[in-house]
Amino acid sequence: MDVDQNTPNPLPITPLITNQNSSTKKKRLQKADRMEKILTRHVIPDDSKVNIRDIIIYDVPAKWSQEILLNHLTEWGTTISMMIKQQKKYMTVRVRIALSSFTVSSFDKGL
Repeated sequence: MDVDQNTPNPLPITPLITNQNSSTKKKRLQKADRMEKILTRHVIPDDSKVNIRDIIIYDVPAKWSQEILLNHLTEWGTTISMMIKQQKKYMTVRVRIALSSFTVSSFDKGL
């Protein structure tokens, strides 16, 4: 059997191994970067301090700006602070709010 000297020897094929841990870390960092904390400088009167609640609101449209969200929350009471976690289509909002007297009664009843 004649072997042609001009043909190159085939190189062995080695599988490409990717480090999945680095891509997972990048995704975690991107998610952590999407968290915002907003502090309002509202002064809460002493008689309203008993109405302060920490509330988590799910499935808020991600298209809403902070201003729109604050406008909606003023219907409930005076917003002290909020933390927004941005996801794809929705965001989760953790809000510290001094609820109005009407809202507090509804909130405590579970309505």
